[in-house]
Amino acid sequence: MDRIKKRQSRGLCLQLLFANNFSENTFDQLLSNFFSDIDKDIEEPKFNDAQINYASKLYSIVLKEQQKLDDLIEKKLVNWEMSRLAAMDRIILRMSIGEMLFVDDIPPKVSITEAVEIAKEYSSKDSSSFINGIMDAIYNEHCIAK
Repeated sequence: MDRIKKRQSRGLCLQLLFANNFSENTFDQLLSNFFSDIDKDIEEPKFNDAQINYASKLYSIVLKEQQKLDDLIEKKLVNWEMSRLAAMDRIILRMSIGEMLFVDDIPPKVSITEAVEIAKEYSSKDSSSFINGIMDAIYNEHCIAK
């Protein structure tokens, strides 16, 4: 899968994880709702099976490893609490750190770069630098020795 399609998969996963904050639906239910809610007058995004599978993989990692991911994030927050993070930033961090630590075929630096780019698109003006700092700190602690 090329990098553009992989980024689209990450964006899809991010949106489904955000929706998961407000429901108890499964990945498949959220995915179905995602496609049924798209305005049919607007060209809807096309996701191939590989993209959906990758989004599902990231989604599963975040749900399975959420406590570990949250603990890693919380350790890097200075004078801040996890509960005060914007929901979108928290989800971007969980997804990106999950990818960095649990997806072997993606170089950790790619996960960091993608987290920053996704934050620029989906979050606030200052989020990308904040996310970069947290990701870099976790990379330095958990990935350099590998």
